[in-house]
Amino acid sequence: MKKLCTILLALTLLTIVGCGDKSSEGTTTEPSSTSKETTKQTEKVEEKKVLKLGETGRMKDTLGEYDVTVHSFEILEEYDGTKPYFEVFIVADVTIENIGDTSLDSWSITRTRLENVERGTGTDNEGTNFPEEILPGEKVSGKIYFDNYPEGSYELIFGFALSTVSNELTWTFDVSEASNK
Repeated sequence: MKKLCTILLALTLLTIVGCGDKSSEGTTTEPSSTSKETTKQTEKVEEKKVLKLGETGRMKDTLGEYDVTVHSFEILEEYDGTKPYFEVFIVADVTIENIGDTSLDSWSITRTRLENVERGTGTDNEGTNFPEEILPGEKVSGKIYFDNYPEGSYELIFGFALSTVSNELTWTFDVSEASNK
């Protein structure tokens, strides 16, 4: 019995010494994935550009490179014979110029979001009237419409929450700036 206790004591001591001090002295650690994600989010926020109606911003994403100008917007109770789910349609008049070397899929690049700042709500666009493809060097104008509320101020965002873009463009405007008010 005495030998068994001695063996158990020896094994316990070996286990303690073997596991020993877990200090990080002399070791290096990789940044955590949370740290890397925070850095990426910070970089994206730093690249967010805020514009006013009539100003042009440049988008760079996996689809290509293009300039976007939001000229004006209207508030409509109906658009193309459709009634809104919320109160009105906010219809933005936009020009896109393809300054890259490849054709752009307009459906993909016009996936935008309209935030109603006062309400703290946002809606993705309901549709556009852009051509399906925008060729290199081509400049096209069209409308992007959103189902929203006719009050306060708005943020129209290109590149919202997309990992495929290198930047985010935001146009800010107030309901009083509507071209039909």
